[in-house]
Amino acid sequence: MGPHGTLKKDPSPGQSHHLNQDAAYRDVIPREKGAAIKLEGNAFTEPGTPHYEAHSSMEKFWDQYRRGGELNGQFPTNTKYTQALKRSLEAAGLPSNQVNQAVKYSIQNRVQHGALGGMEVPRIPGRINQVK
Repeated sequence: MGPHGTLKKDPSPGQSHHLNQDAAYRDVIPREKGAAIKLEGNAFTEPGTPHYEAHSSMEKFWDQYRRGGELNGQFPTNTKYTQALKRSLEAAGLPSNQVNQAVKYSIQNRVQHGALGGMEVPRIPGRINQVK
């Protein structure tokens, strides 16, 4: 785990995965300073890999806030985002201690940039259109 700007240069396997999704938090958290974790696989094209499954889980969360979703026009709180993030990391197959560590790190990153628990997430990301 570490800032996205550092992890994306790390030669170890996997891609840097923003814990606080850049498409949701980019107006608040600078892209390179966003909390991230390395996940194996491509988020768009490799079903079954940890990176793909983490995003797949988050897509289900975001869909309820997008056009046609039951909560369209509303924004989740950062606390609700935290819960969805936890589920997404579990869906990626990470062990519970690593999930908890990553969630804690993501919260610290948000708080550092003024995105507190009861506040709304700044943006609803567009769909990423993963391959099936």
